[in-house]
Amino acid sequence: MDVSFKMYRIKFETFHHVASTAAGNFGVPVVVKGLYYGRATGMAPQARIAVYKAIYPSIGTLSDVLAAIDQAVLDGVDILTLSIGPEEPPEDTITLLSLFEIFMLAAHKAGTLVVQAAGNEGPSPYSVISYSPWAVGVASCDTDRTYPATLILGNGLKIAGVGLSGATVGDRLIQYNKLVLAKDAIKINTSLTKIANNSEECQYAEAFDPLVVQGNIVICTFSAGFYNGTSTLTAIIHTATFLQFRAFVFVANPTYGDFIAEPIPFATPAIIIPTTTDTQNILQYYERETIRDKNGLVVRYGGRAAISEGRNASYKGRAPIVSRFSSRGPNYIDQSRNPTDVLKPDILAPGHQIWAAWSPMSVFNPILSGKSLFPIVLLIF
Repeated sequence: MDVSFKMYRIKFETFHHVASTAAGNFGVPVVVKGLYYGRATGMAPQARIAVYKAIYPSIGTLSDVLAAIDQAVLDGVDILTLSIGPEEPPEDTITLLSLFEIFMLAAHKAGTLVVQAAGNEGPSPYSVISYSPWAVGVASCDTDRTYPATLILGNGLKIAGVGLSGATVGDRLIQYNKLVLAKDAIKINTSLTKIANNSEECQYAEAFDPLVVQGNIVICTFSAGFYNGTSTLTAIIHTATFLQFRAFVFVANPTYGDFIAEPIPFATPAIIIPTTTDTQNILQYYERETIRDKNGLVVRYGGRAAISEGRNASYKGRAPIVSRFSSRGPNYIDQSRNPTDVLKPDILAPGHQIWAAWSPMSVFNPILSGKSLFPIVLLIF
């Protein structure tokens, strides 16, 4: 019998990230694009790591996973971390008696501590994929650290957002730049439907008139592409860098509501505005200051804006709070999701916006989220 498995974070660079979270050296300087963010230390700097490849980008089978668990126990590992779980509960038995659960029990009886991700399917109930009492199921929580920044409009209105980028303002004087809505800067002769339809998301540099966006602050919008996962902040950064935006503002879309800001170290000044209320204030100011012709085309961009420094951490938030994506209980015993008496998850640990090592070939995003980042057990056991 073989069943499909899901694995969280299968990108190659992620293994560097997870490994350094667990056993990274002590007091390593965190420097991204020349800026010093502090020092980082793994949970157990003197620990040694063994890696067993059992899941692939396109497939993960039970037989490969069981073979990896078996080999790890034979090798005498002390802690076995599994960022995996079944796609669905077993059809022919209860959850606690599947082959996967039995192999984890055998590993536990052999003296290996088994740690398993609770899952990334939250916030829905009955979404946990760690079922058994002999495996430590780890949920993710947010920390109290944020990277606040401020968008300053030409009328003096200040709007709080999320940064992790440099500022457009000087040390003392506010230096305003022209504010341009992305869909107003599209080339008039753009014929490709895909490019034209995604213009407000700033995904394609070829969609824009360089003379309109160069040196200005461009407003990009969270729209359908971000909602369905086909658009990315990475593409916005590429567009902004290629066309030499002074900065970009990534705003919420009233159609899709507020969203959770997930900042990454931006290569250009930027700010994320995740609430529709703030977005409406920005767009109202923009429209008041923008002059259009009878066809709706802009003839004068009158709006101005500036962005404050966003790379200084603030620790004023509430913590710990269960991450929205973290899977929830109650734990269940069969495909009908009838509750069982085993409480899950077992433990909560920081797993959202975690700084750690990243491939030298790609230092673009050294901050990740997910239950792969659960070396908290190294402190407890």
